[in-house]
Amino acid sequence: MTLAETLRPWHTAGLFWILGDTAEGERTAGGVAEDLPGLFAAKRAFAAGKGAQAAGASSEAEVLPWGSSRAAPRSPGEEPGEVAPALLPPAWRELLAKTPAAPLLWTYAELGQDLRGQGDRARSAGLRGLIGRLRLPRGSSAFWPLTLEEAWPRCLEAGRLPPDAPFFLQGLARIRPRAVILFGAHSCFLSGLDLSLRLPFTQQVKNGSFFLLLPAWSELVAKRELQEHSLTYLQAAFSSLPGLR
Repeated sequence: MTLAETLRPWHTAGLFWILGDTAEGERTAGGVAEDLPGLFAAKRAFAAGKGAQAAGASSEAEVLPWGSSRAAPRSPGEEPGEVAPALLPPAWRELLAKTPAAPLLWTYAELGQDLRGQGDRARSAGLRGLIGRLRLPRGSSAFWPLTLEEAWPRCLEAGRLPPDAPFFLQGLARIRPRAVILFGAHSCFLSGLDLSLRLPFTQQVKNGSFFLLLPAWSELVAKRELQEHSLTYLQAAFSSLPGLR
């Protein structure tokens, strides 16, 4: 089978499948409708913000090269959609004020703890090291937590989203990244976006953004080879993203 040149870096990095958007519906990973106040509205706001993605755009299940206009729907000079800060709790409002728009957004379940200096130093150092080795341009990365709830593991066990899940989506609508890098399959559930990703080093297109799934930080810290594989995978993923070459 002939492989398009735009997809060759992905294949070299070990990516063989790209998942499209899931069917319309408000569902959790367990398939149960989630009645969390504000969640559906936040999801619709995120979808609307990305999407007016161009009238007549094709299905999100289509494989799109990183440099295409549909994969990066922002027009030159276009400002990201604003979220009314007064509607956010103080902790989220403070974080939002410090988080600029960026083409890359990094997130994982424990990021809220790390941003407040209450997390694991090895994990924080690992993220800094990974981003440093990628040699990304200044201002290309943003960090936005999935949750600030310390009890998120119990929410996962119960199959329910944390009560502050809508705030992650509101921030996502404002930051409007071209790519979102998630660590650990549980991060896909915590995002509230009905992502289909389950295995590391896979990706999915959702509302015009690429969502890339890496191993959880507990695995990355313990296994050096996973860190190297993650670096190779991201280098291939970012190689054709405008502004990151």
